[in-house]
Parts: sequence; C-alpha cells; structure tokens
Amino acid sequence: MPCPHLASSRPCSASSRRWRISTSRRRCPFASRLKAVVEEESKYYEVIRAVLVAHLHGNAPQVSVETGRKMAPNQHMPTFQELEEAVQSAQI
Repeated sequence: MPCPHLASSRPCSASSRRWRISTSRRRCPFASRLKAVVEEESKYYEVIRAVLVAHLHGNAPQVSVETGRKMAPNQHMPTFQELEEAVQSAQI
C-alpha cells in the first residue's frame, strides 16, 4: 500500500518516512538472483584476466595458469594434478 503522503506537497509524518525508507531497502527476489548470476559469471572473467596479466608479466605458461586456478571459485577449482594433465595434453 503506497504512502498517502508521497503525492502531496505537505511533509510526511515520521511513521510514513520510516515506511518509505523500509520499502526502498527491500530487494526483489528476481533482482537478487540476477545480481548473484552476474557476480558468478564475472568470476570467470576475473580468472581469465589474472591468467593474461600473469602471462604478460613474463611468467611461464604453467605459472600463469596456476595463478588463474587459485582464483577460480572453490566448487569449480581443478586439482593441481588435473590442471597439470590438461596443460601437458595441450602443449604442442
């Protein structure tokens, strides 16, 4: 229910100001989920950026990839052995 004083030019009472403040801080479940998805996807870009920056600083490819592995989210972080096997199979 909207505040009856929002459209009027007279000042609101303290209770209606509290109501406006409390409703402006609420979050929609859709917006909260969307924010979580965007933050989760941005983690992958941060990992890619870390690998590229480490490589541009002159680190060996294995060291650069290890830097990215450390930044990966825990549920998606490969073990050192898995990473080493992937790097060895990718080398030409």
